[in-house]
Formats: sequence, structure tokens, C-alpha cells
Amino acid sequence: MKAHSSAKVALSVLVLALGAGCGGQGDPGNEPGNAGSGGGGNPTETRTLKVASSWFSASEQEALRVTLNAFTQQTGAKVEVVPLAQGQSERTVQYQTSDWDIGQENMYALGNSFADGEGGLTALDLSQESELSEGLAKIFPAVRDALIIDSQLVGLPMNLHRENTLHYVKSRMATPPTNLAELKAVCDDYVVGGKTGPKPLAIAPADWLYRILFESMLPAPVVAGTSEGPQPYFLAAAQVIEHYRDNDCLWVAPEEHGWAQAAQALIDGEATMYIHGDWAKGYLVQLGWEAGNDFDVMPAPGSEGAFYYGIDTFAVNKSSPRKDLALKFAKIALSAAVQAGFSEKKGSTPGIVFDEPESVFSDPSLLTTYSQLAAGLSTGSAVPVPRWMGTDGGPLMVPLRDGTRTAEQVASDFMGVYPD
Repeated sequence: MKAHSSAKVALSVLVLALGAGCGGQGDPGNEPGNAGSGGGGNPTETRTLKVASSWFSASEQEALRVTLNAFTQQTGAKVEVVPLAQGQSERTVQYQTSDWDIGQENMYALGNSFADGEGGLTALDLSQESELSEGLAKIFPAVRDALIIDSQLVGLPMNLHRENTLHYVKSRMATPPTNLAELKAVCDDYVVGGKTGPKPLAIAPADWLYRILFESMLPAPVVAGTSEGPQPYFLAAAQVIEHYRDNDCLWVAPEEHGWAQAAQALIDGEATMYIHGDWAKGYLVQLGWEAGNDFDVMPAPGSEGAFYYGIDTFAVNKSSPRKDLALKFAKIALSAAVQAGFSEKKGSTPGIVFDEPESVFSDPSLLTTYSQLAAGLSTGSAVPVPRWMGTDGGPLMVPLRDGTRTAEQVASDFMGVYPD
């Protein structure tokens, strides 16, 4: 997920909250530590792990706190959260030159963010660390494969986000749309009704939000890059967006990257639906809404029940002077209790196999989503968002968003980046 301009301010609060190195009661991973002495040294010295992160929203910070609290409780160490730079090039330099132990990144940027400038990576190959072998073995194979760069496993999955998620307000929509024709009809009904009341669909201006909206309306073979004829699907999705734009059916957030504002529009009665990653669900829950009561979620129309996921990861700095402590963090982050607790706060889905998933989730909707992911991975309908879509999709959506290219032209543009 994209970072926000207020990340540094919000993360500084998290730094202060965790500076003492202790967590709340009832957090996952509450085994006592050994004063955090790590790899030898003074056993009375409290060490500090530096975690670089761009997570800024309340739900993201609550989720991160689950992992950090478990780590501090089990090791006795402190944690300092280092706000990440916003731009890709600045972030790469930060990872090359700054003092960090654990780096948070999304799957699309692993190769760029952790490039060392000399043809290698600043991130550690986790597959070579024996103490992580048990935890790494529990990662879904397809998820693990998506995190391999140059034959190296450079990230561990902290969570998966279903990007093709329709969030809708139950009191305003008894029957949510399940296909593109029904989605288009929601806009038509709004126009026929005089364009009064909440807008049908919320969004923010940033290209990556439009990319998620577009991608969410495509069937699995197209997203997977295996379709022999994807252009009609590109056209159909682009035409829905064009229709919503031209008929004033979009509530557009005032801030470019205002995904949280778009989610807030559902609460404020400004919009009825929001097609976005399921971190928006976590945000709504954090604000007090109850999934299944105030709002509900389902696969986006057009995706035919598929599961398109991005992966939020943690990497370990291979040059870290606290590598032993960083590996303890990675091991704890892969534990069942932390994976489940993190996703319950963030509105995401764990990327590991649970022996008894019914026993680890307190949120029934999360158990449902996890079951859909597991089933989709076994049938091929769960697809990691490919890099051609994750990196090229956003810029290609800008002309459609701005009305400078037609749906037909944008569909043709996507054919230019589609895998051969």
C-alpha cells in the first residue's frame, strides 16, 4: 500500500509508545525475554531494533504494534520505528545508506528498494537462515515464490491484501453488484434518481487507486497473464470507469492518496461502495464499524470470485550489526499468533498455513477470507498482482481518469504491457 504524507508524524507516535520496549496484556507472543542481550554482550544492556516502515493509518499502526509488542515481550529489546521515504528512489537510497535492521516493503518494490547499486541486494536471503526454516516452511508456496528476487528470498509475508474487494454499506445496498453490468446499473439508478444522496462509488485521485479499481474488475486469467484474448476485458473494465466518471457517479477524495478519506466517505454517508484493497476494511473496523453489520465485503464485480493479492513484507538488512536480533524479529513475525493478530487489526489475510485456522481467528469474516485464499491458491484463482500491473497499471490509468484517452485507447495501451 502507498505511504502517506503524514507518515512521519504518525510513526513518531508509535516510536514513543514502543520506546520502553513493552507491550500490552494479551498481545500475541507473551513469552518472557532475557533482557534482549542477543548475540552475547552485556546481559544487562537493552538493545534497540530499528524497523523502517511507511505504515501510517491507525489500523496499520495497530497491526504493526501486534508484531512489535510480541517482539519486545519475547526479547526484552526496544524498538525504534524509522519512517520510510515516500519516493521509490529516495527509499532505495535510504535502504542503502541508513541504519536499519528490518525493512517493510510491498512485493512490487522488493527488487528496487533493496538494490545495493552494485548488482546485488541490501536485504538478506532469508532462505539461508536455519532458525527461520520452520516458519518459512509454513508460507504458502505461491506466496513464497512471489517474494524471490534473483533466486533469493528477500522478504517474509507479514500479510496479504485482497485488492479486488468491494466494500459496501449494508443499510444503503441490499444486493451488491456481482458483475460489471450490475455495477454499471448502480450508476444508472443514481442518475435516474436525480443524483441525490450518496455517490455510488468512492475513490481517491492517485493513479494506484484507479489501477486497483481497474484490476479488480478483470477475471483471473487476465490478471495472471495467461489469457489469450485480454483486450475485451480491459475494454469492459475501462468502460465502467468511464461511465462512472462521465455520469458523476464517483465521490473523489480531496487528497491524492486519500484512500482512507474514500473509506471514511462510507461512514459519513457520502458514498455507498468502495472497491479497494481490504486494508480499507481494517480502517473501517478501527473506526468502530462492524463488518457484517454496518458494512460488508465481497469480491469485486468482474473478478468472478478470484483473489488478487499484494504482499506486505519484512526484509532483514544483511549488513545489520544486530542481525541476530533482526532474525528473532522475523521468527516471531512468522508465528501463528502474530500473523493472525496482525491481520485482524489490519483487515488483511495471513500468508501462512495454519494447522487449525478456526482456532486462531476471532473475526469470522477474516476466517472466510482466509478460507477463500487457501481455496484459491489450490485452484489457481488466487493470483499475486503481477509486476506489469502493479508498476505499469497506475500510469496507464491516468489518461482514463483525466478523460484524455477513451476506454478503447486505454484497453489498447494495456495490451502494450501485457505479457507475451
